[in-house]
Amino acid sequence: MSRMWIACGVVVGVCTLSVGGEWLLERRARDAFLEEGRLGVRRLYDASIAYYSEEHAGQNGSILARQFPAPVGLTPNRPPDDGEAHRYRDDDWDSPTWKALTFVGPGTQPLRYAYFSGGTGDDAWFKARAVGRLDGALHVLERAGFIGQTREEGGHLLHAVLEEHASQ
Repeated sequence: MSRMWIACGVVVGVCTLSVGGEWLLERRARDAFLEEGRLGVRRLYDASIAYYSEEHAGQNGSILARQFPAPVGLTPNRPPDDGEAHRYRDDDWDSPTWKALTFVGPGTQPLRYAYFSGGTGDDAWFKARAVGRLDGALHVLERAGFIGQTREEGGHLLHAVLEEHASQ
């Protein structure tokens, strides 16, 4: 009898580990995805403040009003597959904005980045965004910043999960 109970205990333990192990792997993949998005958006935020703080000259050599780099759409322009590791190409980041921010996609997660900006001087603002699809849901991570009368102001990181529903 005791051998039967030991065998049952082993089977239950293996099943529990396999289910728990799968959950743990999914959790780690989700955490890596979100952490890379957070870090990418944070790098864009820090680079934006540094860019604004420096003087920049126009094509004719005149000093430009303080501003953030020009907006740029989702990069890379092709979406990676759901949850699959993604390798960025060097030419994905050839935009003058990405070069001004010295930004290249930070890793292999299926994320795309966008940058929005406008205004000059005390009215300057920007938004840095990471977008990616994981487990069928669209994740958007965004952080905004603007220049106040005395210093830069920044918002907290916004993380939205937009569920995808099949049309009926």
